[in-house]
Amino acid sequence: MANLLYDIDAEKSLISSIFIGGNEIFSKISQIQPDFFYDLGCRLVFESFINISKKGENIDVIGVSDDLKQNGHFEKIGGVGFLADITNSLGSSINYKKYASIVIEKYTRRSLLANLKVAENLATNGKFDDLVAKINDIKVDRFTVAETPTAVEVFKDFFSKKMEQKENGQRFTGIKTGFKKLDVMTGGLQDGDYILIGARPSMGKTALLCDIARNVAKLQDVDVYIFSLEMSKDAIISRFASREFKIDNQKWKTPKLLSDQDILSIENGADDFEDIFKNIFIIDSPNMTIPEIYNTILEITSKRGRRPGLICIDYLQRIWGAGNNTVNIYSNISRELKTIARDMNCPLICLSQLSRQCEQRGDKRPMLSDIRESGAIEQDADIVGFLYRDDYYYPDSEKRDMAELIIQKHRNGELGTIDLYFKKEYTTFYNPEMKQFS
Repeated sequence: MANLLYDIDAEKSLISSIFIGGNEIFSKISQIQPDFFYDLGCRLVFESFINISKKGENIDVIGVSDDLKQNGHFEKIGGVGFLADITNSLGSSINYKKYASIVIEKYTRRSLLANLKVAENLATNGKFDDLVAKINDIKVDRFTVAETPTAVEVFKDFFSKKMEQKENGQRFTGIKTGFKKLDVMTGGLQDGDYILIGARPSMGKTALLCDIARNVAKLQDVDVYIFSLEMSKDAIISRFASREFKIDNQKWKTPKLLSDQDILSIENGADDFEDIFKNIFIIDSPNMTIPEIYNTILEITSKRGRRPGLICIDYLQRIWGAGNNTVNIYSNISRELKTIARDMNCPLICLSQLSRQCEQRGDKRPMLSDIRESGAIEQDADIVGFLYRDDYYYPDSEKRDMAELIIQKHRNGELGTIDLYFKKEYTTFYNPEMKQFS
């Protein structure tokens, strides 16, 4: 039977999640104090977290080791062995709230029990007035992982941000994508928003995701994380290179076709390429789980010392989830993606496959019901858009080389269709007016 007064596994898992998430996670559990931990090792390590945080430094194993040694605690916790045990534990940073809640509950039980023992002693051996005073002093501190602000406090913070944006002449409150109509329609991609973009195969959804990632990194000084669960890093970078150096994407598959002019374009554009892409991180591990994605985000965030400006995932159905019911699996995954967007306070774009239903209709433009394993997915998303190219189905279409990004759900804004120009040989999208220059 589980011990109701302490849970060492939960304490170690919370410490482990802080090592993974660093200051990002530690800042969210400020109510927890060292004496909340029953285990001495966890308590002393948590004290080191506090010391490091007060210095304004990033929390990591080396910093904690140094702090423990300076305070004569390193050998008390068991040295390297204890830290290795903690960092190799199965604690997931995405579950830090769960671990923190358990630690808080166990501490509260111990605290209440200690006070009740004092009261019991007073009841049998002490003065009646002292007993009554002690009973009146006993209360349950209902600690929470995050403080709840009042509506007035929320408005003050909200209004302050808007005034700052106004003074800075900021047109959009969100992250600019470089696609003009999309930015006008959304005000830029908003922090905490979960954006789902669906399309049938070969429509160019990965290309569009790469273009948005590239534009975001170019137009703003922010980090962009791309989780490519199907394509390799080389495949993704070849798309970026094709656009920047104006080289046919097929040439990367047959390098001998690269001309002297192509090589010259690369040499001349190398500095610009580095300037644009230095803040883009590509993670190409297949079939990642949500905890793995979350932990990777936190690891990069901890190393960079700042949160991401945009998270991109290609694609939803490649995220691995346990279970037998496909609809439930992807509903849970979708819900967790929204949680990641909220926790990281940045927009998250995830691509999705669509069912074949749209190809069986006369008008093959996708609809919300075409999302595979739809269920809760469309409910979780703040924005749902569909990519459609008419010339894919009808080669003689009047909209040859054009694409439509159809916004069919927008929780906080308007719906509509955004026209884009598609340059096949560079596997990239442009604003329509760029067609004549491409």
